[in-house]
Amino acid sequence: MAKGEKLPRKKNKIQDEKIQNEIEEIKRKLLSLKFCPRPDCGEEISYIETRQVGDQIYFYAVHNHGYTKDNGKTRPLLKRCYLGAYKYDYVERFNNLGLSGYVNPTRFEEYLKSLIDTHELDIKEALRIVDMLVRKLSTKIKNEDNKIMIITELEDLIDMVKGK
Repeated sequence: MAKGEKLPRKKNKIQDEKIQNEIEEIKRKLLSLKFCPRPDCGEEISYIETRQVGDQIYFYAVHNHGYTKDNGKTRPLLKRCYLGAYKYDYVERFNNLGLSGYVNPTRFEEYLKSLIDTHELDIKEALRIVDMLVRKLSTKIKNEDNKIMIITELEDLIDMVKGK
């Protein structure tokens, strides 16, 4: 190899067709959001990029901010936002919650279900969590219609517990 010549980048190929299909489906869903789901960004998504490091696969929302000239070459100005991993194997060894990052829009609901189903959350602890959630939500509600909707939903939940 001549001095200054770069080695070609080795790309890890995902061998499992089922995993590859799941990854493509996740990319389609993320791209359909149109805007970055990260609260610190919210920019329009140009495309979704995946990177494989060892056995782990990471998702990024890529935002195109135009083009620049660099040494006579035109190249895109890109910003990448990390959206999460395909699976969180290491953390899951200790928690078993099904952690998934921004790649799963229903992750919070799934975490709560997992806490109740798998970890056998007792009633007192569950009620403490519901109380905390309602208190946090009530500080964020500014619109009167939203307040009425939440009160109605809570009343429905109370009726369900009472067996009505």
